[in-house]
Amino acid sequence: MEQEEKAIKYKNIGDNICVAASFFVFAIIFEFVSSLCLFGVVPSFFFISLVLIHVYAFVIFLLPTKTFRRVVACSILSFQFVICIVNDVLHNVTGEVFTFDKLWLAGEAAGTFSIHMINFFHIALYIVLFAISMYFIFGLPKRIKEFKMNKKQFTSTVVGILFASLAVFGSLSSGYLEKRNLILTEYPTTLAYQTFGFYGFYLSNAFISLGTLNTKVHLSQEDYNEFVTFLNEGTPEVNEFTGISEGNNVLSILAESVDVALIDSYFTPNLYKMWFQDGMYLKNYHAENKTNMSEGMSIFGTYGRERALNANVKLTEVYDYFSLPSIIKEQDENVKTTYLHSFKSSFYNRDITHTKIGFDETIFANEQEEEIKNYNREHGQEYSWSVKDIFNKYMKDSNFFEYNQEKMIPSSGRFYSSFSAMVTHGTYERRDSNKEYFDYLTSDAQKEHFDQMIENMVTAGYDIQNLVDNNVYDEFLYYKAAMMDFDKMVGMIFNRLENLNILDKTTIYMFPDHNAFYSDLSFILRGIEKNKIRECNVSAYNMGACIYDQKLIAKYKGESVYSGGVTIEKFTSPNDIYPTLCDILNLKYNKNLCYGKSLFCDESRVFMSLKDDRYIFNDKYYFYNNQVFDAKTKEYAQNEAFEKDVNEVLYKFYVHEKLYKAKDDFVSILKEIGYE
Repeated sequence: MEQEEKAIKYKNIGDNICVAASFFVFAIIFEFVSSLCLFGVVPSFFFISLVLIHVYAFVIFLLPTKTFRRVVACSILSFQFVICIVNDVLHNVTGEVFTFDKLWLAGEAAGTFSIHMINFFHIALYIVLFAISMYFIFGLPKRIKEFKMNKKQFTSTVVGILFASLAVFGSLSSGYLEKRNLILTEYPTTLAYQTFGFYGFYLSNAFISLGTLNTKVHLSQEDYNEFVTFLNEGTPEVNEFTGISEGNNVLSILAESVDVALIDSYFTPNLYKMWFQDGMYLKNYHAENKTNMSEGMSIFGTYGRERALNANVKLTEVYDYFSLPSIIKEQDENVKTTYLHSFKSSFYNRDITHTKIGFDETIFANEQEEEIKNYNREHGQEYSWSVKDIFNKYMKDSNFFEYNQEKMIPSSGRFYSSFSAMVTHGTYERRDSNKEYFDYLTSDAQKEHFDQMIENMVTAGYDIQNLVDNNVYDEFLYYKAAMMDFDKMVGMIFNRLENLNILDKTTIYMFPDHNAFYSDLSFILRGIEKNKIRECNVSAYNMGACIYDQKLIAKYKGESVYSGGVTIEKFTSPNDIYPTLCDILNLKYNKNLCYGKSLFCDESRVFMSLKDDRYIFNDKYYFYNNQVFDAKTKEYAQNEAFEKDVNEVLYKFYVHEKLYKAKDDFVSILKEIGYE
């Protein structure tokens, strides 16, 4: 009788096995399918994910009730299913995968979403797999004959599974020890995801994110002393351009998604004049960052993890010690420092961070929405826009400047203004705000000029037919229309500076944060296939940039009086903006706190992208996953000078990451090396 009761007690063992086995099989299938969809390969070191899937399946097997087993199995698979879809869209657009610290950007990500980002075949595949997994979890137990076990048999089964698991895990542990540094000490990247798979990657990422957010860390005495010594050696070298623009007004313009390919002499005449005729055209400028990263590099010269300027307020307060507005005011306390952004203040949490990095005033479009709309109506500029809307109803940058011109370019007193534009941000579609430009661009009256623009682009090597073949020609036209408004704003800026008679006393640094990656426009224009974007194709990020500074340009050309622009062939990037401005303005800065170098020092430089994979490249070589490639041949290469530059910037990144985790020590070191 007692034996029969024990058998009855464990009569649901068949359900245990079916649910656990179904979870185990479909978790692995999702692992391989998602990796193939994202990277075209299966995880190269699947052991950690296999261990975790095994553990989760075993826990599900041990759960006491049918409902509990199904809830746990479905919850884990549902999370995997959702993240697979998110990763498919995110990787398709930016080449990244979701990490838990990106939860800070959930609102921005939702706002930028468009139907063009979806690979419907992949999404359909995930949905079918998920539906089949749910059928097996709920339906399979009903089709399997009831399997009874008494207590002794059940215990023996559990013990047997445990011993078998230990044998498998033990045999693979040596491989884990070889790979542990990538997952435990490196910042999570798509490479880690590709290596370890879904479960192995996200468990480590969760621990890293929680640890970074909640753990107070202190440097070891050895690290502290090493970093003090390193930063004490960061006095920049003086060159012939050091201090050439000291006392100038400064206008730093983040040219959102601007691609030099879209600048022409007829439809964007002000940009054309500034970049190619009057300014210092940085022909070899490359950028592959997110907006907050490029902006952060331009203000601080150093950056660690994307939360540094996005949401980590404590570290932002540390950055106040050496931010551009702070060190400019240290040189001249009468300078008015202003930050302006023609979108909502919550975008990348600028309403939190930018009030803590030395600006006297921060100005955002959402704080002025009704006032600007009324101003537009009074000046015959009424159109549909809202900073509360998703990314398809921007106001014009020209209208934002017109309303805020006194604050961006004061009529008296020296100023430093940092402006982040918005009108050229993707997604690219027909917007009310740009309708007048689009209609003008595509009108019959402008056909001759339009055809000439296209012919010039083809001559320059841009692939217009590729836009048609990839069904993004309309997006290209909408993007061009947005560029025309940005161009109008540039003309208004120069007119105001000339009218105030301060153009020759003003330094303007205009730089793209990244290329036009929405709808893959910049890539398609350069004939680069989507799945080959990150295979040494550094030209995909060659956006161009410009410095307008009459004193600097005249000195560079060896002239006593400014007579026009000049082209610079030297490789440069967003990382070089801060040290370059500090150099020519004669500001106190620490070169070892900068990832980049002044444009006017003789040293070579590389660009380190701060996106998930931290690609490092110049126009000749490309570093990824501890390997160097020739950017043209895409073959393995060796170059001692390039490798030296790579090691230098990686060490700076290492120092900064250590300091990032130890805020109090960071402050102490800054004070010790002379920052107050």
